[in-house]
Amino acid sequence: MIRPHPSTRQKGAVLVELSVILPLLLLLSFATLEFAKAITAYKTLVNQVRIAARHLANLTPGAGHVSADCIVRYGVVSNTAPCGGALLMPGLAGAVVTVSDAANAPSTHRAQSTTSGTGAVTVNLVTVQVSSYVHPLASAGFLTGIFRGKTSISFGPISATMRQVL
Repeated sequence: MIRPHPSTRQKGAVLVELSVILPLLLLLSFATLEFAKAITAYKTLVNQVRIAARHLANLTPGAGHVSADCIVRYGVVSNTAPCGGALLMPGLAGAVVTVSDAANAPSTHRAQSTTSGTGAVTVNLVTVQVSSYVHPLASAGFLTGIFRGKTSISFGPISATMRQVL
């Protein structure tokens, strides 16, 4: 009886190993990409909220509420709605942007006392908050079993509070 060469028998084993490992590697790759995209979207949203709060901190109380919304959603400063342009990220159309300053939240944002090196100082505060942001998952359509049928990730409220120049 003639036995096959050992390398011939190994070729079939390699194919079996590849068929077992490849789905796991693809799953890990897609999960890593989705996680990276979600973190990037969160970081972008945090930066836009911070930029909008910084913009409002340089304006008088009550001014710039529309421009803060435009900065968060579109990345542009515009004093009129609609802001124009494309949304920075999908899902921002349904997000709620809330602006609080001395004009619309006087009990919490007007005349806050602080201490500095020269004594007591009174400042106004400005807060920009984004809530109800839903980040869509790109690969959820063909990985529904992995994500338990979810097609998006809901972020919690993201806010930034700064001192307003008086």
